[in-house]
Amino acid sequence: MARGTQARTPGVIHLISSLRIGGAERLLVSTMTAAADGAAIRPVVIVMNEAIDPGLMAELRGSGVPVYHLARREGHLHPRYLAAILRVIRTHDIEAIHAHNDGSLFWGMLAKLARPRLKLVYTQHEQGGALRIRGLSRLAYRAMVDMTVAISPFIVEETRAITGDRVTLIENGIDLRKFIRSPAYQTPGRPVHLVQVGRFAPVKGQDVLLRAVRLCLDRGLNIDCTLAGSVTDPAYFEMVTSLIKELDLENHVRIQLDRTDVENLLSDMDIFVLSSRQEGFGIAIIEAMAANLPVVVPSVGGARDIVRHGDNGLLFEVGNPRDLADKLQHLIATPDLGAKFAAAGARTAARYDIRKTLEAKVTLYRKLLSDGRRSLPVRASNGSQGVDAKALREMP
Repeated sequence: MARGTQARTPGVIHLISSLRIGGAERLLVSTMTAAADGAAIRPVVIVMNEAIDPGLMAELRGSGVPVYHLARREGHLHPRYLAAILRVIRTHDIEAIHAHNDGSLFWGMLAKLARPRLKLVYTQHEQGGALRIRGLSRLAYRAMVDMTVAISPFIVEETRAITGDRVTLIENGIDLRKFIRSPAYQTPGRPVHLVQVGRFAPVKGQDVLLRAVRLCLDRGLNIDCTLAGSVTDPAYFEMVTSLIKELDLENHVRIQLDRTDVENLLSDMDIFVLSSRQEGFGIAIIEAMAANLPVVVPSVGGARDIVRHGDNGLLFEVGNPRDLADKLQHLIATPDLGAKFAAAGARTAARYDIRKTLEAKVTLYRKLLSDGRRSLPVRASNGSQGVDAKALREMP
C-alpha cells in the first residue's frame, strides 16, 4: 500500500487522448469542475494529443485543476511522452491513473510498468468496446487494469467477460444546474424543432434521423431539425451534407458544429432525438431530459437503460427511419404526452448529478489504494516476468 493512502487525499491523473467535443471529453471537464468545489481528491489532467477544442480547454483550465497538454502527434510513440507522464506523477505525488479512452490506456499501462505501485483505472464508454479486446491485448488488460468503470448496466455485462469481478458501475453525470429550465413545449403555428447532439460518425446515425425527417415532412408535419456535433469522420459528414440535399431538406435541417454551450442550444428546442446505431450510455439524453425535453431514442445499449418506453420517453427500432418517424408523429400529435415525458425525464435526470458521479469515483480510488492489490504478472515472450510490449501495442 502506498504510504499514508488511507490518511490523505488521493492524487489521480486523468489521462485522455484528445479534448475534442465529445461525450467522454465533456464528462471529464464536468468532473474536474465538480472536483474543484472541494472533492476529496487531488486531480491532475493530462491531454496527450494535439487535437483540442479551445473552448473546452479553456473551461477545463478554468476549473483550477492542473492541466498538462503534451501536444503529441496522433500515433507518435516517442519515449518523451512517457517521460512527461512520469514527471507529472513525481511532481504531484500521484497514486492512480484513470484512463478515459483506448489511446490513453496504452500510456497508462506504460506508466504502470515504470511505476508498478500505481493503480490503473479505465472507463469503458463504448458499446462493444470490451468485446474488441482479444488475444494478447486481453492478457495485458487483465494484468494491468486494476478496475474498469462501466458507464451503464449494459456495459457492465459486456465488460464482465473480460474483467471478471474487476468492473464497477459508475454512470455518467452532468452539471444539472446548467440545464434546468422551465418546461417549454410546442408553440402552435411554428415548426416543431427537433435536435440531435452527437459527433458526426456512422455510429451516431444522423442519416437515420434525416430519412425520418423526410418521412415526417411527406406526412404533412411541420418540423425543423438541428444536428449539433463535431466532425470526427469527414467522409461521413460529407455524406450527411449530401443526403440533406438529396432529400431536399436544406430548408428544414441546419448543422451546428462544435457547440460547447449545449444547454443554450437545447433551450430553443421541442424534442430531442438520438438515432445512434450503438450507444454506451448517452449523456446527451440526460442533458435533454434535464432541459425538460421529451426524448425519442433507439432501443439499444445504454440508451435503453435510461429511457423506459412510454414512461419517460419513446424507444424506436435501431436504424429504422420509418419507426422513428412513426414515434415522432405520435409525439407531435399528442402534446400532453410530450409534457408527461418531459416531467418524467426531468426526474430521471436528477439522478445523474455529476457530483454523485465524482463521489463514486473518489470512493473507488480510495478502495483501490487501501486494499493494496497488485496486478498479476503476464509472462513476456522473452520468458521474463512482465507484460509483453507487443500486447500493449496491440491494444485497440
